[in-house]
Amino acid sequence: MKKILLIVLLSLAGQVVAGVVKGKVDWIRIRASDGLIYFRIDGTSVDKPACSTSTNWSIKDENSNAGKAQLSALLAAQASGKMITVNGSNQCTRWADMEDANIILIE
Repeated sequence: MKKILLIVLLSLAGQVVAGVVKGKVDWIRIRASDGLIYFRIDGTSVDKPACSTSTNWSIKDENSNAGKAQLSALLAAQASGKMITVNGSNQCTRWADMEDANIILIE
């Protein structure tokens, strides 16, 4: 039984795919009405989850330390014109059609 469970878990481990995009920050929107922070990168996103029908990305929790750091990274990348890579979380938690950003890497 343990071997079967292990095989099932290992086969499912490769099924989790999150979106990724590489490019420059095209724009950043910060909405006062509900605090939503979302942005667009000028590259082509790949492997986005089915829920993510928009080309935009969102910050899952703009009030958390991680969310504030992500916004700072986006602003720094936009101001400097540097390329970034955004890895998604494979979820559209903050907004129904935008994948939540998980990792923002400034290159």
